Parts: sequence; structure tokens; C-alpha cells
Amino acid sequence: MLHSAPATALCCASFSSLAPYYSWHIEVHQFRINASQLPASPTPEGIHRDGVNFVFMMLVNRVNIVNGETSIYDRDRRPLSSLTLAHELEAAIVNDERVLHGVTPVIQIDPELPAYRDVLVITFSKR
Repeated sequence: MLHSAPATALCCASFSSLAPYYSWHIEVHQFRINASQLPASPTPEGIHRDGVNFVFMMLVNRVNIVNGETSIYDRDRRPLSSLTLAHELEAAIVNDERVLHGVTPVIQIDPELPAYRDVLVITFSKR
């Protein structure tokens, strides 16, 4: 089991330097995207904003899958950057006020084995 306190503390310290006069409303979510039957989309809504100030996304586990590339876009949906969280504890931090993001579907490699992607997502909203 992964404990989110170190990631939350790191983000609070970072975001408080960017917005020093706010406290944070923090929500922690763990998502498992199961790709054992068909390609599975981590972001079925497509390119989007979460409606918060900052988003921290960290890979917990990838099993028997390919793809799952996270892309960052400007407010006009022009691509800015992309990365694939491929190893445990790799993370991305997004300023949700300024950019959009999306993740490509994950696809099962071996149909005889379970296939999934676990990600910890922590969102931060100014109070």
C-alpha cells in the first residue's frame, strides 16, 4: 500500500510558494484502469481540466499494458508536452488553471494475464 502523505507534503510546500496566502482543500484518489478486456481509457472525457488549481499524478503500478501516455495542452488545445508514467513513483504535476491534460488508452499485452494501470491522483484547490 502506498502512503500519500509524502507526496501531499511535497505538493503543499511547492504550491504554497506559488500561492502563499491560501490554504488547500486536498482530495486523494486512487484509480485502477483495467485493460483486461478492451483498451481502457484513463481519461474517458478526453483532454480536460479537473477544475482545481493543481493536480499531482503518480504511477503506482503498471501490469501487462502498453500506452497510457499523459499529454499536456495549452488552453487552445495545442500540445505542450507528453510523458508516459512507466515506473513506480514517477509523477507529473499539472497547473490545472493554465493547462489541460489527457491520457491515451492502455492496451493489454498478453490476453492470458491481468492488465491494469494504478495511479494516485491528488488534487489541490485554494480555499
